[in-house]
Amino acid sequence: MRPQKLHAHSVPPGLGTALWRVWLLPHAGGVGRRSQAGAGGCRNLLPALAVALAACLLGATGARAEVAPLEGKGAEVGLRLGALGLSVSQRPAFAGAASLETSATPNFVLHHGRLTLSNGGPLASRVGEPAEAGLAAEVLAQDRLSLRVSLNLEAGRQSSRIPHLRGLHDIPPHVRGRLQLAWRLAPRWELMGVWRGDLTDRGTGSSAEVVVLHEWRPAVQEAHPWRVSAGWAAQWRDTRQANLVHGVSLQDASRSAFAAYQLDAGWTDARLFAHARRELGGQWVAYASAAHETLLQEAARSPITQRVRSFSLSLGLGRRF
Repeated sequence: MRPQKLHAHSVPPGLGTALWRVWLLPHAGGVGRRSQAGAGGCRNLLPALAVALAACLLGATGARAEVAPLEGKGAEVGLRLGALGLSVSQRPAFAGAASLETSATPNFVLHHGRLTLSNGGPLASRVGEPAEAGLAAEVLAQDRLSLRVSLNLEAGRQSSRIPHLRGLHDIPPHVRGRLQLAWRLAPRWELMGVWRGDLTDRGTGSSAEVVVLHEWRPAVQEAHPWRVSAGWAAQWRDTRQANLVHGVSLQDASRSAFAAYQLDAGWTDARLFAHARRELGGQWVAYASAAHETLLQEAARSPITQRVRSFSLSLGLGRRF
């Protein structure tokens, strides 16, 4: 199938601007409020705004560009409506936790041209890399190179709900900009660079990630093939985010059992992950994701760290429409 062209009318005019207002303004109350990690969030806000602006311009102009052929139902008209599903997940209660949390979560993903809206989870995963909740736009899609920008909603952390973290600071909810550049090294091999930054200036800092990904499709059954991928990723956090996630401030130490602990910017964790998807027929799909994460360097030595290595698993069932 030849690549389809996305025309200006494929993206509603002003969609990016409308989403910017709907998603960002409710968080405006966080502007000017800093976490204990330090002030000066405006320095990280500027590059993040560039990501948001790119997404807004994409929605407003609907620039003509060639995109990869679409698969599945709706490909013949250049539109995939999306899918609904339910997943059951088990993951650590926080980074470095010894305890696991089990939850059941409805999943959705909606597509329109180069725009994708989802609440994250394995149903919305693109070739195995777990998707993050929010709005994403495919800015560039070539044979060897792709560029993707997105606005993601982060729920934050309420330390009072986790017995081990009581007395520590919270991580506020925020909107995060995400920039992903992927380079296809060889057939079914990709190298990705990911940058994330807080768009609401709530003191949550920035992070970067390097990802190596491999995909294959074992044809166990011709009519219902599997699609499997696996990879390795390492995450770097700036000083503010490293201390927000793994640190203990002097104020935290005065109201908890932990000694004060401060981190420098650096690599905080690495993980191995895998994702499997099986077409069941009749627009039904089963999916599963698993990851093994290891905390690194100063994050591993943090007093709040209970376990350096952790495992997470998610299983789900969905239906396209």
